[in-house]
Amino acid sequence: MFSKEELKDAYVVRANYFSTSYIENLGNGKFDIRPLPIETQFAPIFGMAIGDYNDDGNLDVLMVGNSYAPEVNWGRYDASYGVYLQGDGKGNFKTIPNKDSGFLVKGDAKGMAEIFMPTSSMQREAKGRLIHLVAINSEGIKAVENQIINTQKIVSILPNEKYAILMLKNGKKRKHEFYYGSTYLSQSSRILKIDKEVIDIEVIDDKGKSRKIKLN
Repeated sequence: MFSKEELKDAYVVRANYFSTSYIENLGNGKFDIRPLPIETQFAPIFGMAIGDYNDDGNLDVLMVGNSYAPEVNWGRYDASYGVYLQGDGKGNFKTIPNKDSGFLVKGDAKGMAEIFMPTSSMQREAKGRLIHLVAINSEGIKAVENQIINTQKIVSILPNEKYAILMLKNGKKRKHEFYYGSTYLSQSSRILKIDKEVIDIEVIDDKGKSRKIKLN
């Protein structure tokens, strides 16, 4: 496409890794990158949500994607029907088939966000319905409700709070960061979902101040 003359003063870079992957922060500036299961490689991934969606104490991932934008001669990237990955808490993920999980999203799926709909007046700890909204280009919004996660407690997060440290029954700690914006053009409710493995919570704000949340 370009002559040698045109490229003479050009800065050339090359991409050689295209797998949808899990990147683990090992600390001290070191990271480990591992490709996710083959089902996540069928099409580009745009929207993601993370949570304990089967109530086993480990974080899982929901993913949506596809792209109808490529040129006609290349064809659409449309082989994904949504992916549910169950995590084992050690950085490994297993794909749960759509027919078993009930999570099925077709089309040119882009943004994905979680919204919390309380079933009663909002308390510090509340219960309600957690719904995933998926924006599908030129089609509209698809809503998916997870029945298991609706048994978990929900803690409201203040606008200036940045992250929480969750103490688990097995003695381990989990850090949960609160974002303004998550994955492709999306913003989920700023809430903290508490599964049955969590026994103590410390929430830290942007000034370094913390508040403790005790759980029975």
